[in-house]
Amino acid sequence: MTKKDTQLLWGLFAVGATLCLMSSPRCNRGCKTLLAHLLTHELEGLI
Repeated sequence: MTKKDTQLLWGLFAVGATLCLMSSPRCNRGCKTLLAHLLTHELEGLI
């Protein structure tokens, strides 16, 4: 792989991860994004 191909893959991964974190978490507790759900409910469970 060339450096340009690697950068393209990282860019696509970053876009996909961002879209995933901005998606709806299907949470009945009022979370608007998956990132908000992970930070509030899942992080509390780990701590």
